[in-house]
Amino acid sequence: MAIPVTNPQDVYELNTLQMCSALDNVYFRDEHTNLIALHKKADPYMRASKATVYSMPLAGEPVEERQRIVAMHKADINTNLNLSMITLRGSAKKWRTDFIKERYQPVAVPRDKRLVDDWKEFDKACEEGKYTPSEYVRYMIDKYGEQWEREEVAETAAKKQSN
Repeated sequence: MAIPVTNPQDVYELNTLQMCSALDNVYFRDEHTNLIALHKKADPYMRASKATVYSMPLAGEPVEERQRIVAMHKADINTNLNLSMITLRGSAKKWRTDFIKERYQPVAVPRDKRLVDDWKEFDKACEEGKYTPSEYVRYMIDKYGEQWEREEVAETAAKKQSN
């Protein structure tokens, strides 16, 4: 799905995020883009070491319906992106407002207790030498792989029955 971005402020916000996220170079088609102003806005958010995102497909067929595990390490970039086409409502809006007001921003925001507990177990397994710190995705597959496969089989069967 493509969402047309026509609001100039949205374009500026996305360009700022792109400037912060780029590894080395940023290219723009519009020769009138004020790169100096854009760099000045992006500079406080830039990190010396960029976040790395991994995406691993889970086992199962068909390929286009496979679920994926997405993992990231290193601190993500937080520009407080505000886009006109995205609306926060209710408790999400209050949470974001309160979060932005915090003097010290946490590196991670736990929103899923089970995931935090999994991370603690993984950290302990690393200390015991069962995994290295870069093997979190492997740990999650080892722990939940069979369960995810069973759930995928059940979902596939349910889809077949509904057709």
